[in-house]
Amino acid sequence: MVDNLGFVAVTMIDSRSARIRLRPRTACGISIASALYFIADRAVERIIVVKAGDEVVERMFSRVSQAMAYIGDEVARARLQLSPVFRSRELPITAIAKEAEPLAVLFTRWLECDQGRDNTELKGLLDLHSLQRFVIIEPVDGRLIFADIGSGFESFGRTWQQQAPGLPLEEQPDYHYGQWVRGVYDHVLRTGQPLFDDVDAVIRRPHRNDRLRVHYRRLILPCGSIGSKPARLVGASLVDNVASTP
Repeated sequence: MVDNLGFVAVTMIDSRSARIRLRPRTACGISIASALYFIADRAVERIIVVKAGDEVVERMFSRVSQAMAYIGDEVARARLQLSPVFRSRELPITAIAKEAEPLAVLFTRWLECDQGRDNTELKGLLDLHSLQRFVIIEPVDGRLIFADIGSGFESFGRTWQQQAPGLPLEEQPDYHYGQWVRGVYDHVLRTGQPLFDDVDAVIRRPHRNDRLRVHYRRLILPCGSIGSKPARLVGASLVDNVASTP
């Protein structure tokens, strides 16, 4: 779990000593912050940081700030070697019929139908048009939350797919990819306008310790309304190509 899924393990050795184990290449930012808050609350005087990876390295610190700086440097160094590659090219919505017929049918139904439909109806509409790679996103307390996710969203495996509903959109196994995706959905939420784009992304898969290059076309639709903003966002995509990458 530490090596491949981004978790950070904290073990209290005694009342004043703790061990933090993480893999800088995969560690999730939220997990790192939680671990550091945990030991800071306990006034720990000795912190052993175990850096997992191709080689296991142990370092000892007397202050949380020192451990924090060391972990930050190691994470930054590891991720420099794996620079995220996410590209999006917005396409004219009028091109959707030519570029992605199933998405065009969905867009037409969106124009014709009541956009205030609930999530069950939306999922039924997606199923009707065989669009299994989809997400339904809802804004909750200033964050975008997974309300539902389709069975065709396979990049991060079945376990994550089943656990995703209720999580913030950015909390995907590849956190950088999740943050980038959230930015795109934030844009649709702000503008209230549909978005059709062509995406080329290199996605890290911690559960397999590899990376995939995925090329897909995506349609994001705002649905319903809460005040001046959409009540939910529906994203559906068609994958053109998937390939392993170093």
